[in-house]
Amino acid sequence: MKRASIFDIYTQWRRDIRRYLDSKIAHALVASEVERIQRSRRGRSSRNEELARGGMDGGLLGRHGIADIAGRITRRFEALDDLRERWRTLHDSDVDFIMGLMDIVIRMLGEESLGDMYENWVVGDWFNTRYARFDLSKTSWDEAFRLIVYLTFESMHGHLSGPQRDGSVSFAEFDDR
Repeated sequence: MKRASIFDIYTQWRRDIRRYLDSKIAHALVASEVERIQRSRRGRSSRNEELARGGMDGGLLGRHGIADIAGRITRRFEALDDLRERWRTLHDSDVDFIMGLMDIVIRMLGEESLGDMYENWVVGDWFNTRYARFDLSKTSWDEAFRLIVYLTFESMHGHLSGPQRDGSVSFAEFDDR
């Protein structure tokens, strides 16, 4: 099974929410609402603009691959900082746009339609494939819990959580929880 990244998930959600809207509302009306979302994001680059800036490796690989890092550490750290900022911009642009699409769903179809949109259009069969491993009728709680905690930490890295928006995660473990 292909491992989905946040970028892949957001790509799918953008497409599937738009398909849902187009199936329920006249295409021209949806298009004008999508344009409204894009206009409301003044000063923030779009997904397409950010992707057009170039490869998402941020120039880290150089001509000779990873081994080329030796002797160029300062430039590599600067490139990593730039890459993280580009990812943050791309991520936030996607979140803004997806939330705008969900706002269209709520305003035009009612909040109760979110369940249908999410379960039957956005997640659908993908949920059973991706999250079946958490089904307690098939997996022990101990195994599912470890995986849920691990994936939660990893997803917070990808969403660039933390006070500095750098993906940092802190936690405390207690005997009773």
